[in-house]
Amino acid sequence: MMHDETQGDIDSFSGKYDWLSNFFVIPIRMDDDIIYPSAEHAYQAYKSEIEEERDIIRHCFTASKAKRKGQHVTLRKN
Repeated sequence: MMHDETQGDIDSFSGKYDWLSNFFVIPIRMDDDIIYPSAEHAYQAYKSEIEEERDIIRHCFTASKAKRKGQHVTLRKN
C-alpha cells in the first residue's frame, strides 16, 4: 500500500485516531477467555502470571489506573 501524502502523518491518538491507542476502550478477550476493557488493561495484566494481580488490573476503572497498577505486579520470568 502506498503512503498518501495528502493524508499527513498521525501525530496523536486522538480524534479520528483515538482507536489506535492502547487506552481506547474496546473489549479484549485473552487466551484465558477473560475480557479486559482495553489493550492497556490486557498488556499490564499479562505482565504477571498471578491471577489475583491480573484481576486487580482488569477491574481498574481506567487504562491509566491499569498502567499504574501494572508497574507494581510480580513480573513473569520470561
